Amino acid sequence: MTKSHFIDIYEGTMPLKKAIVMFGFHQVNISQTEVAMILAFAPKVGVLGKLLISVLKMKFRGMLQELLDTNANYVENGTLNNVVKVTT
Repeated sequence: MTKSHFIDIYEGTMPLKKAIVMFGFHQVNISQTEVAMILAFAPKVGVLGKLLISVLKMKFRGMLQELLDTNANYVENGTLNNVVKVTT
């Protein structure tokens, strides 16, 4: 079974006019799930914003990995040692 969740981001502190994030979840087997993230965004500041796109992609990728690691730790151990704080 595949499930998806969408997040619409706007008016945050990041240099984005608008962003839409889709998380897709696909159960591989009883103990594994594949997670995919698709992010579409428009930067706020014209040409400078376009230069920041690769930096923003790396930042989002790192935040997603932290989120997945924290979630796995919680599911496997029942603890929230590495709580991810996302500010927008």
